[in-house]
Amino acid sequence: MKSVLDLQLALTNVVRQHRVQLTNNAASNQQKALVKQVESSKFWAELTALTPLAEPFNKVTAAMQSHNSTFADSARYFVVLAKVLIDAKKKEAEYHADFLPHAYLVFNRRWAEMATPITRLCLFLHPV
Repeated sequence: MKSVLDLQLALTNVVRQHRVQLTNNAASNQQKALVKQVESSKFWAELTALTPLAEPFNKVTAAMQSHNSTFADSARYFVVLAKVLIDAKKKEAEYHADFLPHAYLVFNRRWAEMATPITRLCLFLHPV
């Protein structure tokens, strides 16, 4: 997300310079939708607000993909991300109205998938 924000000026300039080609009858619906997004001040404002919230998720994803990541690490990272979402709830007005409920739904579903009795036993027996 941050990389897209960093390219806001470049994307805006490309759309401005090639608007006719990107929105004519030969343009795909995806191209036309992209033009609308790039020209939308609401899109950039929401992206700016969501970027700090997404950063911990990006870091956790990178850490979990490392070769030395353990099962205990995944449980610990789930707790870290839960804290991120709890803190975000306090600033809910800054985010798109649909985002946090969706994030909570996905997080809770993934937690339920991971928090089975056998995984809880493994975490209890594993010295974190």
